[in-house]
Amino acid sequence: MKKLLQLVYWIISDKKATNILKKINLIPILVSVLDDLSTKTLSPACSLLVENVVGVLICFALPTDKKLQKFSVEQGVVSCLVKTLSSGSPVAKSRAATNLAQLSQSSFSLSKPKTSRWLCAFPCCKLCEVHDGNCSVKTTFCLLKADAVTPLVKNLASEERDCDEAVLGALTTLMQDEIWE
Repeated sequence: MKKLLQLVYWIISDKKATNILKKINLIPILVSVLDDLSTKTLSPACSLLVENVVGVLICFALPTDKKLQKFSVEQGVVSCLVKTLSSGSPVAKSRAATNLAQLSQSSFSLSKPKTSRWLCAFPCCKLCEVHDGNCSVKTTFCLLKADAVTPLVKNLASEERDCDEAVLGALTTLMQDEIWE
């Protein structure tokens, strides 16, 4: 399995190969594996599998390819990553935070501009507190809407230091440009 995952890492560096892996539905398979493993007490081998699967998913969350990000999010990647933040090994948590950071880097450019408040009388128009736009997990990959902020902060509050850098990287994507306050 480890050799297969190494091969996938190598293949994904090529855009054509990434599209082939997308077409053969690798992402839904990886999401299914993570979903299945998130409900179980993991042996060391299964923990290693989760770490590697989450590592492979990093290649599908690159901020330079918003279409691939969108496809990944539509397959349920975000909920798996948030679960991994709560129950994975330190390496898996670090990789999950890296994935979420990459997705979140696109949030500002994808969030819709603020609309006039007097035109909106319905609660559906509540704007995101961070991006000041209309956010959702599936359209803008917003960490706030994905309920990822609490598990990210809990990782910082824990005594494990292995994933702090990745967690801070994810949280800093919420503090960009003029709205960082």
